[in-house]
Amino acid sequence: MTSAMEHSLQNFCDKLYTEVIQSQKGKYENVFLSPVSLYSAMAMVLAGSEGETKHQMLSAMQLNQTLGRDALHNSIGTAVRTCLQSTPGVTLSVGNRLFAQHDAKIHPQYKAVIYRDYDADADNIDFTKTEAARKHINGWVSEKTKEKIQDLIPAGCLTPDTCAAIVNALYFKGSWELEFPKEGTGEDDFHLLDGSQKKVWMMYKETEFNSTVLADLNAVAVKLPFRQSNWSMLVVVPNQNDGLKTLLPKLQSEGLTKVLNAPFEKQTTAVSLPRFKLTESTVDAKELLMKLGITALFSKTTADLSKLCSEPALYISDVKHKAVLEVCVTIVFFLVRTLCL
Repeated sequence: MTSAMEHSLQNFCDKLYTEVIQSQKGKYENVFLSPVSLYSAMAMVLAGSEGETKHQMLSAMQLNQTLGRDALHNSIGTAVRTCLQSTPGVTLSVGNRLFAQHDAKIHPQYKAVIYRDYDADADNIDFTKTEAARKHINGWVSEKTKEKIQDLIPAGCLTPDTCAAIVNALYFKGSWELEFPKEGTGEDDFHLLDGSQKKVWMMYKETEFNSTVLADLNAVAVKLPFRQSNWSMLVVVPNQNDGLKTLLPKLQSEGLTKVLNAPFEKQTTAVSLPRFKLTESTVDAKELLMKLGITALFSKTTADLSKLCSEPALYISDVKHKAVLEVCVTIVFFLVRTLCL
């Protein structure tokens, strides 16, 4: 991955995190999102954009305004593929697809770009038959996510006026390199944001992990590696039981990047982690993207997707981003899907 693309992806992640934290206004709740998944979906939209729509997207994604279309999307595609490579210990399945109204005139050049750089195809389907279209798209997503995601598009989401849908689906399954022993799993106290405690199933292991002390954040961080891969789960924990409300705002802007770039060292570390599942965390990605400065895309009167389709004139009415995360003693699953309508 080039340093420019790495900067673009990391900056996009930082800005998304900042907007999520600010939107919660101190009343924090569980949120799980995949910036890379959302970035990929937006890149496919970007490939079809022109004018002010393109300018706003390039600016929000911190991409070079002067690069030609082919060079730009080749760089983005290479960066995303590098991020999402499967390894012997990690299974990754990524799918991108454009579903357009059966009479929409999708430009051949656009199809060529998304196929070459995003491994994406374009399907023409009849959105006036909303239930058949919904089942068709959901079937494709189910296949791409090893049948873990069965109902991406709920009944009523599509309308006869829907012209196109851009879908990104991501499935991840990783086995811990250092599994948590079952005999070390049991009920223990978990501290909640309101100061109360509850009994939850905790996993425990003490061994050598890459970890670091984050003095400026009054926190510690540890990387939990996945087997036979360069993937790991980064866990950041405040030093005080009630320190999360103070820690989260400090990770805004470039705070998260500073944690990622901190000097981690392999040292004996005791890790106690809850066994948990975040179910169907839904993020209003349209609102987040508008706060990043992407506004023209979402208006019928200002959107310019003329490089995608000549007829009819398209715009994005909504972006839904859903994710599931499950952590247990031997493996981690996460499922992500982004839908642009």
